[in-house]
Amino acid sequence: MKIKFSFAFNLLYFCGCKYRALYGLTHFFYHKKRETVIK
Repeated sequence: MKIKFSFAFNLLYFCGCKYRALYGLTHFFYHKKRETVIK
């Protein structure tokens, strides 16, 4: 039971990290695009 819980937690954490990385990349490219448009 404990192993199952830790596995679920790790999966959730991994998905969270993946989502955060994806969000960060999107945010970065969005701002970069805006900068080129402003220039």
